Amino acid sequence: MAVFKTSQGKSVAHFHIGDPDYYDGDLNADGIARARAIVADFASAVEIDVPTRRFNCHAFAYAISHGWFNQAKPFIDDDVTEVAFADARRGDIVSYRKNGRLKHSGVVERVTDGVITKVMSKWGALATVTHDLEDVHPAFGKPEILRRPNGETT
Repeated sequence: MAVFKTSQGKSVAHFHIGDPDYYDGDLNADGIARARAIVADFASAVEIDVPTRRFNCHAFAYAISHGWFNQAKPFIDDDVTEVAFADARRGDIVSYRKNGRLKHSGVVERVTDGVITKVMSKWGALATVTHDLEDVHPAFGKPEILRRPNGETT
C-alpha cells in the first residue's frame, strides 16, 4: 500500500493497480462497456474520462486522481473547511453520505444563482462524469456536506 500526504503531512494510505490486496490490472474492454452501461442509467451523467480502477472519487476530489483511497477523513481534517451550500462555488467538494457514513466525494463544477447545478466526480471503477448534484448512484447516498479547499479565496 502506497502513502500520500495531506497538506499537513499526515499519511493517507491508498492503493495502485498491482499493489497487494488490490487489482492486478485495470478494466478490460468488457469491464469498460459494463461500467458505461451503469452510468448511462443516470439522465444527467456525462462521461468525461473512461472507466478505470486507477483512482476513485476521494482521489479525484482530494488527491489529484492519485490512487484509490478508502478513507477521506485525513483530507477532511487537514485540507478543507466546511461551508454552507448557499455559499457554494466552483471547486468546492461535496460529501455524499448514506446511513451517516461518507460514501462519495465530488467537485462542484458549476453554480447558478447560488445553486450547485453540476458536479464532477469519479464513480468508483466507473467513469469520471459530470452530473446533477443529486443524480448519483443510490449507493452514494445524498449530498450532505460542502467543503472548500483551505486557501481557496476566489
